[in-house]
Amino acid sequence: MKRRIVILLTGLLFCGNMFSQEIISRLKTFYDEADMDYYINIIEKNVWDCYKAQCDKWNVDESVNPPKTDLLKGKTVPMLAVQFVDMDNYEQGENIYNHITIDSTRVFTIACVDDKMNVLAFANYYDGTYAWTDLKSLRPADVEILGQVIRNINER
Repeated sequence: MKRRIVILLTGLLFCGNMFSQEIISRLKTFYDEADMDYYINIIEKNVWDCYKAQCDKWNVDESVNPPKTDLLKGKTVPMLAVQFVDMDNYEQGENIYNHITIDSTRVFTIACVDDKMNVLAFANYYDGTYAWTDLKSLRPADVEILGQVIRNINER
């Protein structure tokens, strides 16, 4: 009897792991096949639209501290944005991969990096807000942590 339970549990874990691998495989396929030129172009447009809106709001000339979107044409690390869905129905022990999907409001956030993988800025097209984050305004320790995260993403 115990042997049957162990075999059943092993089978359930294996099937759950196969399902998890399938979801991860689909996310990787989407990432690999994404038209990054398209996403970078709409991100760049959003960055400029957001910047212009902020200039209008604060009555500042558009020549003051514009975003350096030329970084988007350089070395970048695209990060696929995922979200958890239907978490109200999540129960402990359930396969969390059943609740992961691509965040269709962001799809990608782009990290602009230099040759040493130091993060210079982040860009996205989320609702026209927070489209561009230049890391010069952050504490050096936070920038180093973000750099390590980006290096880890890039290695994987």
